[in-house]
Amino acid sequence: MDSIQFFTQAFASELNGTLNLFRAIPEDKADYKPHLKSRSAREIVEHILAHVVDFENILNRSSCEETFNVEFSTVHDAADQLEKLWNDRLVDLNNLSDENFDNSKFDLLINGNAVMSLPRINVLWAFLLDIIHHRGQLSTYIRPMGGSNPMIYGPTADS
Repeated sequence: MDSIQFFTQAFASELNGTLNLFRAIPEDKADYKPHLKSRSAREIVEHILAHVVDFENILNRSSCEETFNVEFSTVHDAADQLEKLWNDRLVDLNNLSDENFDNSKFDLLINGNAVMSLPRINVLWAFLLDIIHHRGQLSTYIRPMGGSNPMIYGPTADS
């Protein structure tokens, strides 16, 4: 298994858990946050969705301005967007060459300034791991919001 196949398999395996979590958020509680300094559930959904938007540029260009705002009306709407974008990125991954995946540099920009200049593979893993991290964070919000925790990697006390 080469590095593209390994990443593609890991990326593909994270979709259902993320979708399940988005769909478990009680819509009327999407503004919940456990502390004033914490992001709200809706803001975490937006952050995760923005990373998936950025995957298009990471896979197909040599740089991108990091996305921070993604429009969606409801969290369930965001889940639908996530599913489409994620599946589109799987197609991009299947069309990427080993050389372009492993060795080409990618620049992540914020306000026009490069904040990360790494091989594409490193940026892809950083974004995927950040999605997983924030999904875990979001999963701790579900019960206090009155929802039931879905299966992400296996059964939960709620399933």
